[in-house]
Amino acid sequence: MEKDFEAKGKKIDAILMRSSEERKYEMADIAPQYKAINEPFTIGRPASRLLFDFGNMISCFKGGIENRNVLDLGSGTGWITEWLNRMGYDVTASDISEDFGKILQLRMDSDKRINPKNIHFQRADGHHIPCAPDYFGHICCFDTLHHMHDYSKTLKELYRILIPSGRAIFVEPGAKHSTSKETIEFINQYKKDDPSWIERDVVLEEIYRISRGCGFGRMVIRPSLFPELREYDYLTWKEFRCGAPLLEVDYLAWLKDFNHDSRVVFYLDKGPPEEGTPPRGYKKKWLKDGLILFLYKMIRFLK
Repeated sequence: MEKDFEAKGKKIDAILMRSSEERKYEMADIAPQYKAINEPFTIGRPASRLLFDFGNMISCFKGGIENRNVLDLGSGTGWITEWLNRMGYDVTASDISEDFGKILQLRMDSDKRINPKNIHFQRADGHHIPCAPDYFGHICCFDTLHHMHDYSKTLKELYRILIPSGRAIFVEPGAKHSTSKETIEFINQYKKDDPSWIERDVVLEEIYRISRGCGFGRMVIRPSLFPELREYDYLTWKEFRCGAPLLEVDYLAWLKDFNHDSRVVFYLDKGPPEEGTPPRGYKKKWLKDGLILFLYKMIRFLK
């Protein structure tokens, strides 16, 4: 495989020396594989968003778990599997694609920092995962759950294969995903002739209900905004820090809507139910914020 990789590299170098018209056809057979192993830097979605989401995901890893086994469910091109492996985890990559194993092998052969002994492949969907019960300390679902036909079956499987104190982490689109302009354009361009392809909404209220029915004890939301969604010049930021009500309400409105409708990051803990309790003064603050929000919307309406 190493010789094969070197041969492909030499082939690319040779092609690059030729005319652009010649390159267009000769790169066609190998370019997709190299594009795939360079994700998250070369495929579709902005790298800044993928890296931001990855950081958010690994920040959800649970401290104190000695079990280093991680399932990367819906691993795709394997970039998350690769990075988790380089962080020292024993990673099982699972995907329904026929080619993902070849791409992941190419990743391993192209980077000696990857420990191939701690990467495993399995072809499976999220409804039936060929793993023993109580095996994984963590499960990562990065843009995967919304492709599942049956959320209940998937969450039951994840619950089954997690150790008793394990955690399943999700980075998913939100409640308005299936009707978003981006999704509709993607389907029309790439998947309109693929009846098996599915793009579902991930509605937190629904996931909470299903997860409790599957036995998960706790569901925790990690709200955040993509950095480019909100930025402030210094003087405006100074006002914000000093408690400018309209700026606070505007930011909170973005945070609440974005982390429900557009992008959701959350995790499910396997264990006894734990319910959060609102902080002291919560009701008074809720009334105050509600009044400010009402005035904010009135001002926007009058403008």
